[in-house]
Amino acid sequence: MSSIDQQKKLVKRICQKYQNSPWLPLSQLQKTTSLDTPARGGVWISRTSFSAPTNPAIRDVLYTVMHRLKKEYHRISPAEETPVIDVGVEFIGPRSQVPDDAPEPDLLEEEKLRALLQECHSGMIILYAHGAPLVCRSTLPQRKQTHLLIASHSFSSPAQYRASSVRLAKLTGARVASIKYRLAPSHTFPAPILDILIAYASLLYHPPGAFYPAVPANQIILAGISAGANLTLGLMKFLLELQKLSPSDATFDFHGQSVTLPLPAGLAIVSGWCDQCDSLPSWHCNGETDILTVLQPACMPGHPTDSLWPASPPREVPYCVAVTLDHELVSPAAVEDWTGAPPM
Repeated sequence: MSSIDQQKKLVKRICQKYQNSPWLPLSQLQKTTSLDTPARGGVWISRTSFSAPTNPAIRDVLYTVMHRLKKEYHRISPAEETPVIDVGVEFIGPRSQVPDDAPEPDLLEEEKLRALLQECHSGMIILYAHGAPLVCRSTLPQRKQTHLLIASHSFSSPAQYRASSVRLAKLTGARVASIKYRLAPSHTFPAPILDILIAYASLLYHPPGAFYPAVPANQIILAGISAGANLTLGLMKFLLELQKLSPSDATFDFHGQSVTLPLPAGLAIVSGWCDQCDSLPSWHCNGETDILTVLQPACMPGHPTDSLWPASPPREVPYCVAVTLDHELVSPAAVEDWTGAPPM
């Protein structure tokens, strides 16, 4: 066991390595962190998507809640600028009796999910939202590059976070549904929350032709890390506000069914990005050991430009206009009331 001083020196070296790394354009980050990789060893991964409903009612009810929480100075884009689209997902579960280096089997995605369901005896499912890894550039081969955590809705993918999503599946014995939500700056608030909302509704209410089973709300856990934690908290706040609407306002059409959305069994997050204003005291007092001295490099002078950023028309931050940063579905730290929430 290393001493406290040794641990401090290690943290400081890692911080310096990150802080001395050059910033990369957002398009390059999105390209390098969106690559899929085959699964290896004792895990099943089935890639599919949650189908977008033809009726945009799920988006309309999201906008109803957004406007209920809106302050007079917030600026929210028109609903028509946030299309309802398919949401990519990886279903993940333990795969038994194979060596650690076993290649991913050459099966149809439906066959892999069927095998996953046969081996997974828990009825629980974890709806998981990834964060954003930071790759410290170096001369090392790709497999040895250093991955650290940075809060951003601007890059990454489910494949980048399999170290945590696969571990969740193995530790809990539950299935994990790791979603591929839309990324800023091309897709601003509320597109990523709409994506995780569609995923949640799709788990509850089986769309026509889907080859995954429906799951009751009391067997669904929301989970996320970093920017993904921000989205899961935003989804939870939306669901809490939905319960306050009249039955007619809280009910909407989803793939031809008239549905409402009950609360999940619980929520678990790691390193949640809860304050998108970056205004809490820790930013000013933890500088020596905080690897993220600049949380949103894209907003800083000297950040490399590309076709994605700066945005056109211009705005202050990739995820939304600055005056909306303290909306309760954007920054969970601004939420005034969590009454009625399940265990979090």
